[in-house]
Amino acid sequence: MFGWWSRRREYRALVQRDADDLMARFGIQAYAEASMRWRMDTGILDGNRPDGHWQLVQEEIAERTGRIIGLSGYEQYGRQK
Repeated sequence: MFGWWSRRREYRALVQRDADDLMARFGIQAYAEASMRWRMDTGILDGNRPDGHWQLVQEEIAERTGRIIGLSGYEQYGRQK
């Protein structure tokens, strides 16, 4: 059981490191970059990441930036009153 917990914690740290890296490299476009990587075939780009990894990175970036997944920029920011 402790082996499973350790692997889970290591994987979570990998997701956070990839989110940090994308945010440092792409700034406000980090969410879009993670989304693009999620949609691409993972064998082409970062083949050592498991399926669904970039979706978790995208969700981590959304949580950090306060972005609501699934809404466009207008829907998130343009309707504020």
